[in-house]
Amino acid sequence: MGKSLDPTIALFAKLPVPGGVKTRLQPTAGKAGAARLAAAMLVDRLKFVDELKDDTGHGKLLCGDRPEVTPFLPYLAQAWGQPLWGGRINSGQGEIPGSTWRYRSQGSGGLGQRIFRVLQDYRQGGCIVIGTDAVAQNFEALKNALEILGEGRSVIQPAKDGGFTLLGLPAGNPAEGWDPLEAVLSADGTGGFSSSAISWSVVSAALAKSGWPPQILVQEIDVDEWPDVEFLIESSSESPGRVTVMTQFLQELSFIPKDVWRVSVEMPILRAGEAAPTAPAEKE
Repeated sequence: MGKSLDPTIALFAKLPVPGGVKTRLQPTAGKAGAARLAAAMLVDRLKFVDELKDDTGHGKLLCGDRPEVTPFLPYLAQAWGQPLWGGRINSGQGEIPGSTWRYRSQGSGGLGQRIFRVLQDYRQGGCIVIGTDAVAQNFEALKNALEILGEGRSVIQPAKDGGFTLLGLPAGNPAEGWDPLEAVLSADGTGGFSSSAISWSVVSAALAKSGWPPQILVQEIDVDEWPDVEFLIESSSESPGRVTVMTQFLQELSFIPKDVWRVSVEMPILRAGEAAPTAPAEKE
């Protein structure tokens, strides 16, 4: 059970290992390229949560797919612009020294089951779960979600593909019990976030059945396939607020050869027609 009475923002993340992440980006970006994009999204999302200003306060929890935090430390260090913690490294779970974050292993089961456990375990102060795929999700969305939780309501943000990019529950227990939400999140072994197996509307209906009808935020884009990347770039080209929360991701995109793009790309850091810089040496 989380000890904080403030809401917790739980960032779910996979270690960006080549071949093990962003498999649907691999046909275009390659295994190493897809892993670098995943790493960039992880760094951007860590910065995003860390830089959020909220008067009510909130806890920050990194939920990784590894038993211990150690493999994630280089990405944490990059996000915070500081060296590793001079030997004061907690290689397990709990508080991450030198930061305001905690680490928790996602544990076993499908993604939906893992999400449910975190939401339930942090019910004392309420909890918002997000992932790394919605790299353009902005501060306004997360602040709105925190305000909604403070009013005792649940909140969900639909993903463009029908899943969800944010799910939040207020403090306490639902009036009608946890069973409806647990049933839908556990229905598919890979369900959760942008999974088409668990749509945001199904989750919303389960929340309503539990006694927490959700406030629905504006739809957001999540990055699963290459067309998602192109749609994200096109839709963000005139939105400086979106660009500022995904700077590492945009930088990494500049290493993608221009001949794979099917759209005209116009971004401050990624210009159509310009030669891409030489990518760093890949380590498979």
